[in-house]
Amino acid sequence: GLEVRLQPVTVFAADIYKQHLLQYAGPMDMLTVEAKMTGTAASPNATLQNVPMIMGQAVITRVSLYAPTVGEYQLHMHTSVLGGASTVVWVVEGDVAQLAVIVQPSRKTNNVNPLPEQPVVQLQDSAGNAIQEPTVLHLEVAASVLPQKDDDNPNKFEASFENGRFAFTDIKVRARHGIPYHLHFELNDLHVNGTVAPTRSRDIVIQDCESKQYFEFGALECIDCPSGAQCNSSSVLLTVPGYWRLDANTKTFVKCLKDVPCLGGFLTGTCGTGHKGPLCDVCVEDYSGRPCTACESKIWSYIMIVFIILFYLAVVIVIVHFAMKNNVYQNKGLLSILKKMFITYLQLLGILGRVIPESTVSMVFSFAQTASTIQIPAPALQCAFAGVSTFTMFYVYMFLPSIALLVGLGWLYYDYSLGFMSSVKRAAMHPIQRRKWRARHNSGREPWLVMIICINCVIYLVYPTLITEITKVNACSTFDFGYGKMR
Repeated sequence: GLEVRLQPVTVFAADIYKQHLLQYAGPMDMLTVEAKMTGTAASPNATLQNVPMIMGQAVITRVSLYAPTVGEYQLHMHTSVLGGASTVVWVVEGDVAQLAVIVQPSRKTNNVNPLPEQPVVQLQDSAGNAIQEPTVLHLEVAASVLPQKDDDNPNKFEASFENGRFAFTDIKVRARHGIPYHLHFELNDLHVNGTVAPTRSRDIVIQDCESKQYFEFGALECIDCPSGAQCNSSSVLLTVPGYWRLDANTKTFVKCLKDVPCLGGFLTGTCGTGHKGPLCDVCVEDYSGRPCTACESKIWSYIMIVFIILFYLAVVIVIVHFAMKNNVYQNKGLLSILKKMFITYLQLLGILGRVIPESTVSMVFSFAQTASTIQIPAPALQCAFAGVSTFTMFYVYMFLPSIALLVGLGWLYYDYSLGFMSSVKRAAMHPIQRRKWRARHNSGREPWLVMIICINCVIYLVYPTLITEITKVNACSTFDFGYGKMR
């Protein structure tokens, strides 16, 4: 064990000539014993107190050293009456009890070359003292790599006992990312293997990846950083500003759409203020537009929507009014032709504004389309009614042609009431006067023709918007978030 008991030591009283007093008539004294390694200032390695000294003599049998280092020890003995004395005790190495690593291997391996720092193993007794001359010759120590995984390190490495140690020279470790390995050392000699404890080295891991690489747990090699990701030599991937990631398991980073603030430095796709959803393409509540900006008060949004609806309704009524006044039997006037050409020209400018890169020119073109077609601004709807989607906008614009029905019914009632004339006045009018009034205001058209004219006028204004909304609904973008293509 680790406790070493010294051989018995006899202490006796002596005269001034250091001769043994065979007859000591003094009182019984108590002896204190201390064992301390020579040349050290440390505390005593062992202390034994209250050893009775009878008739000037005592036998010390219970002095023990715990895991003593090989070397010279001073054994000091003293009493309160007779003074003190000392002697020298030598401690030598014990039997072979264990293996110990005195030079640790390299902490990291590149999976290709032998370890830059090779381990050195030593034979020791139970107190940790080196055994320089074991009784068994031709000893060998075998080193194996643990844990074993997929036969990555099938070989054992051996070293012979030479100059008091086992020095290895060719150990190579093939490690996987995220798994710590160690070397297990044991004696090959069957005669002493059962009594000599094996040992192990410190942990060995694969060397770090480069700054623009990452690793997957259990992989043998590093992987280049994917596009849109930030790598830091670990297994953690973070987003680059302007890219979005579905979850922390996928290695696919998708570039966000224009003007969408996808933030960087996060495990998964994280959106800036006012944005949410995949690719941060959806506005949160009380935000609208692209990029999403904070809405003003909802009352202002309601007022804007009502104003736009009334404005477009007035435009439709005016156009229908002029269309109704044209005589069906006369050629279209030059002014009517120019008006339609001008509106068509503005609509074409609006379409070109989507093709031209963002600039002052494209803003002017977009305004031209807004002024020449019926279009309710999406930001106003999003602020007034939370959760307005592309499909909601599509249904809203598909409902716009119904304005023609309202305008037509209104015009028919206007025609029937002779300009909202009271029933008494209408009854007093002569039928010829009524026909003249109607001929002056609708050129004598039949009711069904009036409805067709109203529908044509509304469709003419709302057609570009309908085409745009139908394109939005049917426009599907394909993205691969790491789990296959999605639309």
